[in-house]
Amino acid sequence: MAVNVADSNAQPDSLAANGASLLTFGKMYAVLSTKKVFLVSVIVSAAGSVVCAVAKTSPVFIVGRVLAGLGCAGMQVGTTLLTASIMPLHKRPFYGGIMGTGETLAVMAGPLVAGGIAQSVGWPWCFWINLPVDAILFVALVFLVTEHRTDSKARGWFMRLEDLGELDLPGGFLIAGGTACLLLGLNSAGTSNSWTEAVVLAPILVSVAVFVVAAVDQHKKMDRATFPTRLLKNRHFVTNLVWLWTQAGSQIPTSYYGLATESVLQASIGILPTLGASIVGTIASGLLAWAVHYLPPGTIAGTAMMAVGSGLLYSLRPDSSRPVWMGFGAVFGLGNGFTTQQVAVGAQAELDEKDFPAGMSALAVVRNVSAAIFIAVNHSVFMGRLSRLSSVMPGFSPASATNINRSYLQGRVSPENFPRALNIFNDALTRMFLVSMGLGIAGFLIAFFLPWTSLKKPEAGTDASDELDLVEPVVRQPPWNSDHDTGPCQIHYRHTIALERGDREGISQDGSEKWESKTPEHLRQRCVSL
Repeated sequence: MAVNVADSNAQPDSLAANGASLLTFGKMYAVLSTKKVFLVSVIVSAAGSVVCAVAKTSPVFIVGRVLAGLGCAGMQVGTTLLTASIMPLHKRPFYGGIMGTGETLAVMAGPLVAGGIAQSVGWPWCFWINLPVDAILFVALVFLVTEHRTDSKARGWFMRLEDLGELDLPGGFLIAGGTACLLLGLNSAGTSNSWTEAVVLAPILVSVAVFVVAAVDQHKKMDRATFPTRLLKNRHFVTNLVWLWTQAGSQIPTSYYGLATESVLQASIGILPTLGASIVGTIASGLLAWAVHYLPPGTIAGTAMMAVGSGLLYSLRPDSSRPVWMGFGAVFGLGNGFTTQQVAVGAQAELDEKDFPAGMSALAVVRNVSAAIFIAVNHSVFMGRLSRLSSVMPGFSPASATNINRSYLQGRVSPENFPRALNIFNDALTRMFLVSMGLGIAGFLIAFFLPWTSLKKPEAGTDASDELDLVEPVVRQPPWNSDHDTGPCQIHYRHTIALERGDREGISQDGSEKWESKTPEHLRQRCVSL
């Protein structure tokens, strides 16, 4: 498959809009109806696809990409929140594995499928094909998903003035502006622009200044903020964020498989082992977490396989056979699949339900920013190593080269210089996996510090005192202070948290109402009866 190396960095419009709006969508989900915000996100995404498909000029196309990015951001956060609202914690690894399979298919196969569609029926169909998918999703949401919120904010379709005040629009604007500047600067790096040029450096410096102002603003607003900074005091949650940073960046080089092949078909066949292994790993990690009730075993194994797979891919040479590099890719893909559960469920186990919107949107921001940074890093590495082709191709400039692959070199390099040119091209490709290997090793080490929070379902009919070890990791502080014995109150608090975040099944409405009582004797009876 041939590519324009100067344009192989992703278009920034959709990515910037997506990353900039994630935390704002998290706040919207916290304040408004989860189901209705999700439905609006689907509509916005579909509208963006239509605008892109019919666009005749670049400005119109950019508007469509921005709309698509906004809609995608809403769906990213909403998918996690809807899953958490209808699925108890101990079941999320299994069903998360099924969802992760779909996400893996989309992320890894999407660019190749889009390339095939563009070559066969035209690029507008890359966007038209989204509409039936969005329509099916919209209908399924309307008829199959019930609103889990029962407060007044879940009623009606129109926002009230008091709801508007809760959205923290100034704070959201600051965060969105800073994120957009950062992503635009990163997307300008590594092509024809060096990291020291104003077009790259200026947006990044502006983003740093805006983030400083936003951090002060968010800290002052406390729980009214778009992102409550108290979440950064949760060591387990922060560990998940840092680990996700390495995981998101280390899988970027898979998008460059097509550079080493001659056609879309060859690239599609070449990535199948990586894709298939990733799906197997995703399902296997879900089953493993469901069986042992802990996430770190699968995460540690997955990051180790990603590091090993990246190292194997780095060792490839121009004369390596196709089965060899496909097999190395499968090792990487299997590890990538094993890590998906930590992304989907790990942070949820460390947050109270009221913090899910802010926490999940923060995870999505970290994933997007990490991806953007290491796309730019990998692109810079690739372009820098590729520039050495000028030694065998006088006047060669990576920024001006188009449609570069093995055939490109054969047509422009003399037979005696072709082996050297091919080695330079291979070195440029494999160097990106050296970056991935470093991130994989870092993620492997960080994985040992991830919390071993139990995902086991609380057993019915167990004495409250026997359940303390099970729910102890989620206890933060006693719910209230009093002069009398608060032991039963703490037991009640621990059980309430475990049931809210782990398993809502089997609690009648009558039982839930009685649990609101603060009478210690009554709490002791209720806890023992469960």
